[in-house]
Amino acid sequence: VAATSPALELVIRILRTRRGQCLGDPSTGANWGAVDPLGTNAAETAEAVIRAGLALLVSRGDIAGVVIKVTVDGAAGRVLYSVDFTDVRLRTRQTATGTT
Repeated sequence: VAATSPALELVIRILRTRRGQCLGDPSTGANWGAVDPLGTNAAETAEAVIRAGLALLVSRGDIAGVVIKVTVDGAAGRVLYSVDFTDVRLRTRQTATGTT
């Protein structure tokens, strides 16, 4: 799937990369290992993991107005997320979705 904006591409790459797995920059990515889909705090932990993963993009001013929605599917043992944000450069709202 092609990203519709440069910022969306960055967000997707960060959220699909487990922190520590990027050889060029091990601090890049999301710490999905901290999220237990069967745990009582799964949604809150996933939101915190996503915010931490995207913090650099926010602080650099690449994205703004981040809204995160997390749903836990305990029966399937997974977390579904949606990240809505403004691509500052293009001045458009973008959405990235995924599962862990």
